Amino acid sequence: MPLQVRLRHALGSRVIDLPERPVDQPIVVGRAGDAQVQIPSMLVAPRQCVLFVHDGQWAIQDVGGGAGTYVNGESLNDTRYLSFGDVIALGQGSAAPTIEVDPLGVARQAEAYAGDAASVAGSGVRPPQPGERTGQWLGADAPPQPQPNEDASWGEVATAAGESRGAQGYYVPHRRISQGTIIAGVVALVVLAVVGVLLVVSNSRDTVRHVPAPNVPKGKANNIFDQTENERLRQAQGKGAKAGKWSPSQDPSRVDSAHAVPRDDTKIRDTAKTRDPDDDPRRSDGPPRDAALAELEELDRTDGVSNPAMAIQRYEQYRRDHPATPLAKDLDQLVERAVDRLWWKRVEELLEARDRHQEAIDKINTDLAQSKDASAEFLKTLDEQRKQETERKQKCVELLAEMDYTAAQAPPMADGPKMARLRAARNADRFGDFRSRVVARAKMSGSVPWAPPP
Repeated sequence: MPLQVRLRHALGSRVIDLPERPVDQPIVVGRAGDAQVQIPSMLVAPRQCVLFVHDGQWAIQDVGGGAGTYVNGESLNDTRYLSFGDVIALGQGSAAPTIEVDPLGVARQAEAYAGDAASVAGSGVRPPQPGERTGQWLGADAPPQPQPNEDASWGEVATAAGESRGAQGYYVPHRRISQGTIIAGVVALVVLAVVGVLLVVSNSRDTVRHVPAPNVPKGKANNIFDQTENERLRQAQGKGAKAGKWSPSQDPSRVDSAHAVPRDDTKIRDTAKTRDPDDDPRRSDGPPRDAALAELEELDRTDGVSNPAMAIQRYEQYRRDHPATPLAKDLDQLVERAVDRLWWKRVEELLEARDRHQEAIDKINTDLAQSKDASAEFLKTLDEQRKQETERKQKCVELLAEMDYTAAQAPPMADGPKMARLRAARNADRFGDFRSRVVARAKMSGSVPWAPPP
């Protein structure tokens, strides 16, 4: 009775067909070179466990060593039988190698067919006779027909039917669906999909034509990032008319030509020169300076720390919405602060990745030193992993060199004087190029222009 298993480990997975072996010639599972199921991992013992057949059923036994053997999450302390679908873990943790018993269901299907054949042979079921309708029980005391559920396999349904039907009847559980019915169902699905697409397109067009006005609760001020240009202009015009300063009706260019009065351009120019810029309602300065600055500084304390790229996008959005804002210099300082945070955050990411790859290299070197008796293929695999980790570490070192950061430790963000010296030693041209790329990407998508460290 061969057994099919799927072996999974850090380097990949494969399906293995295991021949039937007695207890005195078991199949050895481990990292040793002579193991029938060899695991390329130093976490596994040379002989972790064995598999064999006893009384026609496969069994497993832990032989000691390694981090222990587990079947379906339970520690294996003694010999036990295996069942279809069991998962054998060679160690603890999610990274431990595993062996899945009968992963493709080959043995289960064969057992189901065998059980169905045996149940039919011993039940006295006779074949249908001419003139009789299929799918019907014969005899006066016919038992109820078993109803197959969706979760049961064909073998389970057939066996249940064979056990309950008795010796006087037969039952055909399934009828084939005609090809015409299948084609009609497919056509109906296609028609429904086309109708759905047309409805979505129609609704989207209506939405574009009729855009509802923003629903702002009474007494609640708009956020500085939500206020549109037209809303600000209407608010300014309403304030100007109420205070007697300016309104559209007072604009000389809007006077009816039939009642036009010759205007004095000199007086208009003089008025324009002497007008206080803060009184011009057509300016797009946005909310009062103190309130806007307080909201921007609050944004710097929240998103500016947790997500500086998103904060830059919000700053630039405010600058676009308020082109004549008196907070231009404050916005420049906030953007500069966010870019500086991204610079040091990038340095910390590269340092963490460099140290992580160095730890992996050290572990592989230790494994190689302890695996001199391992197979050549296993040693080659470890050597390839070490080369990959070395290349990734070198990439992090090169990126840090481009940022002129040569210190072995992460920047001391809480130490103000040391950070000031690091900023002063930073290459101005490289930081300027870094700022340009970061602001351009943040304005567009609120993200950074680089991928996570390798």
